[in-house]
Amino acid sequence: MGNAISRDAVPSNLVGALLRAGLKMETGGLALLLAWQQRAFGFASMHSVDLDVSPLFAAYIGAACLGIFCLISYKFDISAFSRTWMIALVSVSACAGMLATVFLGFDALTGWADYLAGAVVGLASSAIMYAWSFSFAKMEANEAFAATLAAFGISSALCLVTALTGDSVQVVTAVLLGLGTAACYVVVARREAGGDAAAATPDHRPVVVRPRRSHGYIYGLAVYAIVLGVTAGTKAAGSVLSIKFELDWGSAALGLAVCFLVALVWAVSKGRLGLAFFVRLSTPCIVVMLLSNVVFPVLSTYGSLVSECVWTLVRLFAFLLMLELARREEASIALLFPGVFSLLFLGFAVGELAGQVLFLHFGSDAQTVLYVDISLVVLAVVSASFLMGNWGSDLDSSVGTGKALTPAPAHVEPASAAVERDDAVQTACARLVKAHGLSEREADVLGLLAKGHTRVSIAKRLFVSENTVRVHVKNIYVKLGIHSKQQLIDLLDK
Repeated sequence: MGNAISRDAVPSNLVGALLRAGLKMETGGLALLLAWQQRAFGFASMHSVDLDVSPLFAAYIGAACLGIFCLISYKFDISAFSRTWMIALVSVSACAGMLATVFLGFDALTGWADYLAGAVVGLASSAIMYAWSFSFAKMEANEAFAATLAAFGISSALCLVTALTGDSVQVVTAVLLGLGTAACYVVVARREAGGDAAAATPDHRPVVVRPRRSHGYIYGLAVYAIVLGVTAGTKAAGSVLSIKFELDWGSAALGLAVCFLVALVWAVSKGRLGLAFFVRLSTPCIVVMLLSNVVFPVLSTYGSLVSECVWTLVRLFAFLLMLELARREEASIALLFPGVFSLLFLGFAVGELAGQVLFLHFGSDAQTVLYVDISLVVLAVVSASFLMGNWGSDLDSSVGTGKALTPAPAHVEPASAAVERDDAVQTACARLVKAHGLSEREADVLGLLAKGHTRVSIAKRLFVSENTVRVHVKNIYVKLGIHSKQQLIDLLDK
């Protein structure tokens, strides 16, 4: 029957939706996190002057290590990912990240300790954002878009105000921002659990249900991150303290202006154009900026402001993309966030390292700069081809615009009827398990079979091989004295 926009897909008063989103605790928490990331990574960048391998590179490698951390944790004990565990993760990450921020901000470390502090900042920031993703996944599409956009605006305003203060005040403010986002998360987590931090355990099963079109888009974002990383590495390698104020102030002001422009276009277009449009529009901007580096080298320093703003837009777009895929149940948040953002941060780190090396060793060679810029232009165009690829109109228009496109069903089953049906299936399965002496694992397989799952999906959900599932199904059929799935359905209906 095609796709239809849900009744609440785009709110009638978009300006009011943005204002209401700005008052949410989740919005405030994400805004504080983004502002802290901006300041903390800025401190790491100032320690990267004249270095081939820099603390900024270590920071993004640390952020990319979230995927490894989650993979090991899932394999070790996935059931331990309770609400209490998430609160503890955010609290520990905030404390470690703030301590590392203080060391970097006050230039209290030297040598390898700078790299360690950068890695801690990166891993802590990505871990906190990982926790926030579960709260945003509970929102409707338009609600999540408005909250993310409002958080971007608030964080830009905070960075703008912070840039006008002294160095010591900036460090203290960065610490308060980090502790503030952790406090907001604790409040939200306890509210979601109804005051019981151990309740309402989020779904952390890293199970891909329907892997489809997401790969091309994610790879495109990763290539885009490499391009933006090269410009960031060039900036970090050649940063001069005398223009630090202009760079910090200009980056925050540009972010605030872009946020206002996105909100204006979103409101005027009645939700048809949003962040996705601006991510696409950023490609020609990046191309023009790279080519202008060759024609007008004096503008190259300030061109990094554009790439820094685009990098923020790309991260937020990836965040909204991840939420949309989770809503469509193509994959769980537990798999999406570590996978997508680890790939994104790794791409940026590779680009940052390349930018540092190229600037330090070939920055004075005009011919080499020309070749590098042309290569980056090609990469930007290639990544744009992924971003504008054959995705289909439903996902392409829903991500980054606030629309929630869902299939229009011929009949919607009432929630109470669905619950009653699930209860009846569970009761019938429990009866068969008790009557025929099925083992605990066989009971799990039976429950999934009764709900219509295939052997492939059962294997993924139970983290076992398909051959193991086949053996369990055979044993179930033998114990129940049946030979087909239809006979199993008949037994459940008795």
